[in-house]
Amino acid sequence: MNKPRHLLRFTCLVLALIIVGIGLFALFWPAYPPWVHYHEKTELPTDLVAAEARWKDHAIAHYNLVIFRESEPAFSNRPSCEQDFEVSDEEITKTNADSCRNSSIPYLAQPPMTVSALFKLLEHDSTEIRWGHNVDCGDMSVVANTYDPQYGYPTSIHYGWEFATPASMGWNTYRQYRGSRTGFSCLTNYIPNKGNITVTLIPLP
Repeated sequence: MNKPRHLLRFTCLVLALIIVGIGLFALFWPAYPPWVHYHEKTELPTDLVAAEARWKDHAIAHYNLVIFRESEPAFSNRPSCEQDFEVSDEEITKTNADSCRNSSIPYLAQPPMTVSALFKLLEHDSTEIRWGHNVDCGDMSVVANTYDPQYGYPTSIHYGWEFATPASMGWNTYRQYRGSRTGFSCLTNYIPNKGNITVTLIPLP
């Protein structure tokens, strides 16, 4: 007579334990599991390495390169500039236009560049640890790029900010720079980032 009732109680107890277990699992599961491998910020991104390899295999010897630079949204009027160069064997042979070099905006005032120089820039900026405020604030500069699918040269470069986490920095780099810091305190002056770069390459005979 009591067997069904005992079975019902046992079933309810098991279900309650399962629900509590799921709740505790969700509560204490680490946001960034230490056993998960994250890409180290100080190492070259795999898409950049692959793009450079494509350019090396299919490099265009003679081309026209137009680089459009636009400051980040922190500047209300979004100043911009443009560079237009003719390049032969990765040497600039002619400057058609360059409103960037003498710009009053530091990150717009850049020297003439070839595709090889753009890759060198990306190698540096993609692995650099640079803060918008400081390490305590934890807003880290990140670079998002697109590349030509056939030749590999960069077609767009976007600089932004991302809060430092093991997922965005990699465990080793995060421990090196952030250590035991758990919060974010942004009390220092903000340093503008490098904005956006759009690249147009036209092959020449």
